[in-house]
Order: sequence, then structure tokens, then C-alpha cells
Amino acid sequence: MKQQARQVRWLGGYVRWGKRGPAYIIERWVDGQRFHVSTKCRTERAALEQLAAFEADPAAYKPRRKQRRAAPVSSRPKVVTLTAALVHEYLEWMVTRPTPSTHDHQRDHHQVLRHWLAFYAGRDVRDVPLSELAAHLDGKRNQMMRVQGLRSFCAWLRQHKYLLTRAEDPTLDLRRPRGRATKDTRRVAIPPEHILAVLPHLPAPSRDVMVLRLGTGWHMEEVRRFAEGGEIVRVEGRSVALATIEGPVRVPLLAVLRVRHKVRATTNTPVLYPEHLAAAERIRAAGHVVTAHTLNDHTRDACAAAKVPRFYNWHIRHSAVSYAMEHGALLEQASVFVDHLNVDTTRTHYADLALPTRAVPVLRVPAVLPAPKDS
Repeated sequence: MKQQARQVRWLGGYVRWGKRGPAYIIERWVDGQRFHVSTKCRTERAALEQLAAFEADPAAYKPRRKQRRAAPVSSRPKVVTLTAALVHEYLEWMVTRPTPSTHDHQRDHHQVLRHWLAFYAGRDVRDVPLSELAAHLDGKRNQMMRVQGLRSFCAWLRQHKYLLTRAEDPTLDLRRPRGRATKDTRRVAIPPEHILAVLPHLPAPSRDVMVLRLGTGWHMEEVRRFAEGGEIVRVEGRSVALATIEGPVRVPLLAVLRVRHKVRATTNTPVLYPEHLAAAERIRAAGHVVTAHTLNDHTRDACAAAKVPRFYNWHIRHSAVSYAMEHGALLEQASVFVDHLNVDTTRTHYADLALPTRAVPVLRVPAVLPAPKDS
């Protein structure tokens, strides 16, 4: 039967039949050497393509299936280095992807990756072991940001540039230190009297941003998106329930500010007071706002002029949440106010209460009790 199968010839050799059908075999003599190798093909057309590859270099020829397995490895770069050009491409991708990062987030990643550029210094990313990365981070400040920045960059190399595999990426096993909420170490919310003292010393554009953020609890990025494409929907004859320590009271609703969320649908923020609405109208009419760095510089000068301790623009959002809770808002209401998906985020990072506004019933104890006997 074997001899009969060898009698079925084709241009490159013979055809062997098996349970899976025909198999085209190359059988040739080249420079006095006999080659006998399967093409791993089931059709003559595909076998002829393999024959051409065999004739080009008989000694180095591999069947089609082996070529497919080896192709991804041979096409991958021999060295993967962290370069300024690659970092620039990654930063551009951050703000142009379907769910873009904020420019502040992009700037933070740039600072972190500058640190890692100096660390790698042209070395192959795949050759730096996990132990060396951990030893380098030991004792450094902002470890969580450094680790997260490097892990995000390596994930981009794997999933979008295809320069790394999971087996070659040491950052997957790099432990990310758990961050601690700032409010756990110091008071984050700014006293209202300090904010009111600073406002008159701010330039008009920065003052409008701060007033609007006090009334909405927005991030700076939300203010920017509102200035560039937000909407002011005026409301007449409507009222909303305002949370107070004594209980909810009905107050008129002036307008609703609509702004695109960075990843979700449009958010709607109620406006109850004319000073917040006026600031929103001026910002929307201008079409742009000052940057976070400029606002910080203006706030620094205003704090010095008002002779109050310096604070930064990111304190404003915390202050708005804390003020709301100090004056009767429940934690769940404050979470909805700042558009948090999870109330735990508000509890962990924003609920910076100076005085509690609610209490629970407790067991009363008589004022006069017999003195305990000495043991």
C-alpha cells in the first residue's frame, strides 16, 4: 500500500494519503543531498507555494505550520527600549483614544515616565527583573503613581504596540502600594471664611472658576468641558428639596448645567443661587477657562494678600462636599452631587467632616452612680 501511495506523483515529489486526506511530500535531490519533507498541505496549489519556498533555500526550509508559529517571534523586535519618541506616542494616544484622559492626567504620566526614562537609560525593558524594579522604588515618594504610570505604559506596549508579551512584562507582578486618603492625615476642606477672604483678591476669570466649582463640586476638567461645549438650561416655576440639618426645605431651581462626562453620558447639575449661575454664564460665553496651574498661581497670590494659609484648586471640590455634609446633606446625597459612581469614593476621599450633623440614640446612664468598690 505504501509503494502504491508513492506512485501518485506531483511536481515536487509524491502524495501520501491518510485518514485526513492527501499530504503533499517534497522529495528532491539537491547538490547530492536527499531532501524528504512534508509540506503540511492538503491541496496541490498550496503545495506548489511551499515548493517555491523550498527551492529558494532547501536547507532552511520549514513546513507551512512551523513557519506560522515562528513568524510572530521572528517579526518581534530584538530590543524594546524606553525612548522619548515612544513616550511621546503614548502620551498622544492617551488624549486621542475613544475614552481620552484629561490633560492633567497626561501631564502627570509625562512626569512619571521621565523618571523611568532615566532609570532604564536605553536598557531592554524585558531584561530588567522584577527585583530590580522593586529595589529601585524602595524609599521613593509617590510610589503608587510611579508604579501605575509604568504599568499603564507597559500595558500599552502589549495591547496596542504588540512589543511585549505578558510573560515578558515584569510590571504585571509589581506590587502597587495602596494609597492613603489625604483627609486621613490632615484637614483637606478649607474653612469657608478663608475662601470668602481669598475671592476678592482673585482675577475675574479665576474667581468665576472658583465660584462655579463651589456651587457645583466640579473637577477643573469638567469646568473646561462646560466652557467649551456645555449648556445652561433655565428653569422657571420649579423647586427642589434642599438638605439642611433641620430637614429638607423647598427652594427655587434657577437652572441646570449640562456637561459631557469624560466616559459616561451628560451630567445635569442644579443651580440654586444667582452668583453660581452668573459665573457659569460668563465662563460659557468666554468659551475657555484658565488652566489648573494658572489658578493655583492666582490662588497662591490671593492667599498671601488675604493673609490666610495657602490652599490649592483641588481643595475646592473637597471643600464643597464637606460644606454640604456639615450643613445637613447625607453621604449618599453628597455622592450624587459630585457624580460619584460609588458612595465609598465619597466616604474615603471627600467626607472631611469638622462636626457631625447626625447622631443615633444611645443608652442613657443616671447622672449619680455609686462609686465603684475598690478591689
